[in-house]
Amino acid sequence: MPISANRFEAIGEEGVTPETNAEIITRFLLENHDQAWEQKDIVERTDVKQGSVGPTLKRLEDRGVVDHRLKWWRISDSYRTSEEAAVFVSETAEEYDDGQEFDAAAWAEHAEDDRAEKYTE
Repeated sequence: MPISANRFEAIGEEGVTPETNAEIITRFLLENHDQAWEQKDIVERTDVKQGSVGPTLKRLEDRGVVDHRLKWWRISDSYRTSEEAAVFVSETAEEYDDGQEFDAAAWAEHAEDDRAEKYTE
């Protein structure tokens, strides 16, 4: 299963690592972003062990991935927005990718920005 560019960049850092309880819960909440869930419902729908859901949600909350109100949890708006933006950028890049490496020197020759050459160094 593919992962977003944001998730790829987060591997080994403090982000959501693929195939972990955090990734499973995050993916579930992203897919159901229009609702907030109780822990017991997350357990039933993700098959993450009951004893792992609470601590995982707390870590995700500390990282800004989920929001928590009373007994309900949902994906945070900022995390969902960043995921959607990453998908959009990736899809747009694929649409315009001609399979050739970008020629920065040729671009700098025609760029209107006087500082363009510094981007070719």
